Amino acid sequence: MRVAFLRTPGLDGAAPVARPNLIIITGAHAMRVVFDGRRAMGIAYRGRGRDIEVRASREVLLCGGATNSPQLLLWSGVGPADEQARHGIPQVLELPGVGKNLRDHPDVLVMHKATRRFGYSLGSLFLWRLVDYLARGRGPFTSNIAEAGGFARIERGLEAPDLQYHFLPVIQENHGRALRRSMGLGVSLHVCVLHPRSRGEIGRKSADLLAQPN
Repeated sequence: MRVAFLRTPGLDGAAPVARPNLIIITGAHAMRVVFDGRRAMGIAYRGRGRDIEVRASREVLLCGGATNSPQLLLWSGVGPADEQARHGIPQVLELPGVGKNLRDHPDVLVMHKATRRFGYSLGSLFLWRLVDYLARGRGPFTSNIAEAGGFARIERGLEAPDLQYHFLPVIQENHGRALRRSMGLGVSLHVCVLHPRSRGEIGRKSADLLAQPN
């Protein structure tokens, strides 16, 4: 799995980035998937005050996360038939599970500045440390940063642990993108709930394609 963060200008319009085969359109609101029968053909979005359709040459990938991906499907006529009929949306495909059984995995991040020289930071990873790694295969660049981890039960009698820990010898605010904080030495501890009991769902409040989900 690869994770990437892309920085784009804050202005509306198409913003070219480093890769020639990638265009990011900012200031746009995705409204629905465009279907031909049951085949996804593109995306309709609103940008600069007008509605625009973008057609795909191969496939359509929804990457809106746990909230916006089911929202787009519901707005496009894919989901529970009763909800689509209630808002007058043409049914493309009845899938009762769309927008249902949403479960979150809360993650708490605790960070602490080091009181002595300990751990890694952007300020400590000098060029010579990179050279040391490339030449001898040693030094801080050999670390996967998540130096330690563990599991725990917060209740007795559980079949499996319900908490997971990740320990990192770095200041990891905003995935390390907070550069000013990342320059300092310190430690971070992630605590994640593995088996949350609560479940939620996403639905529609109206037929408005720009409305927030319910």
